[in-house]
Amino acid sequence: MTGEEQSTGRSWGAIFAALGALACSTAVMMAAAGDHVVSREFSRHAYRIYQIANRFQMLDGIGLVLLGLAMGVWGKRRVWIGSGLLMVTGILCFGGGLYVSVLARTHAVVLLVPLGGGCMILGWLGFSWGCWQARRLGTC
Repeated sequence: MTGEEQSTGRSWGAIFAALGALACSTAVMMAAAGDHVVSREFSRHAYRIYQIANRFQMLDGIGLVLLGLAMGVWGKRRVWIGSGLLMVTGILCFGGGLYVSVLARTHAVVLLVPLGGGCMILGWLGFSWGCWQARRLGTC
C-alpha cells in the first residue's frame, strides 16, 4: 500500500469514526429524551419502537467507530468504505424512520425502515468480509 493510499484510508477512517461517535452521542441524547418524554407521552408500543431505533443507532455507531479504527490501522479497503456508507445509510433510514414514525405519529416513512435494516446488515457483513480479507492477506 502506497503512502497516499494509506493516507486516504486514514481519512476515510477518521470520517467514519467521527460519524460513529456522532451517532453514539446523539443516541445517548435520544435515549434521555425517550426516558423523559417518549415514555410518558406515547404508548408502550411506541416507546418500545423508539428504544429499538435507539439501540440500533448505538450499535451501528459503535460499528462505525470500529470500522474507522480498522481503516486507520490497516488502510483503505473498498469493501470497508462501502460498509461505512451502508452503516450510515442504515442509521438514517432505520433509526430515522422509526424515530419519525413514533415522534410524528405517522407511518409515512415506515418504508425506509426495512431498507435501513438491510443496509445495516450489509454494512456489518462487509466489515466482516474486509477483516477476513485483511487476515487472509496477512495485513492484520
